[in-house]
Amino acid sequence: MMADYPETFNAGAVFAGAAYKSVTNIWTGLLTSYGWRAKTPAEWAKLVRAQNPGYTGTYPRMIIYQGKMDVVVNKNNGKQLVKQWTALHDIRQKPDETIKHFAHSRPVEKNIYNDSAGNAAVIYYKLKGVGHALPVDPGRCPQQGGKLTAFSRDINYSSTYWTAVDFGLIPRPVITTRKIGDGSDANLIFSVPATPGAKYHWHLPKHCLIIGDRTANIITVDWGDRSGNVDVTEINGKCKTIYSTLLVKVTGSK
Repeated sequence: MMADYPETFNAGAVFAGAAYKSVTNIWTGLLTSYGWRAKTPAEWAKLVRAQNPGYTGTYPRMIIYQGKMDVVVNKNNGKQLVKQWTALHDIRQKPDETIKHFAHSRPVEKNIYNDSAGNAAVIYYKLKGVGHALPVDPGRCPQQGGKLTAFSRDINYSSTYWTAVDFGLIPRPVITTRKIGDGSDANLIFSVPATPGAKYHWHLPKHCLIIGDRTANIITVDWGDRSGNVDVTEINGKCKTIYSTLLVKVTGSK
């Protein structure tokens, strides 16, 4: 639908899918399923552009979910989708950000491919240890959703919720940061909105040192000289809010 009607859609998400026109008959269907279909980014993009030769606008943003243990739709199809849609957006094949354990879920790796304006044009979620299944987080809290079936997997991550966030349909729960001092230290302040009665569990790299109360909505951190992720979970009664993982990049670090 995104390839056929690019002027209609702003964004779309593909779960365990394949590149446009990778399947045209039963034989190419089998080859694709096994992960044996591959083309260059330009070749994949050409198939989409040929469907609408007169279209000159921007193509929809693409969000891709692919289980790395999928035996029904091989993980290579996620790679081919990335090739196709990064080429359609005329952006590079290497992600601008790679966030492991996104939203504090160990199986989820989020790869972001930005356009020239710095906006996420393609997002590729690799799901470690997940087969042909939809990631869910059963429950009645705002960030939860889905139920366990033959084709779903509880990894404490509601893909429906986070896709709605990526679409821009609901606000992204973000961690804000600022540096303190005169530039001679590496102390950073991280914060999220305060909710009365809530407690906050911060998760930082081992090389970081939290200064002061580590259960508050605002913390000061002696960060150090290495890059890493910041996660925080807000516990409010029986429900929790997990904030979007913040990747802190330190120049020259690994």
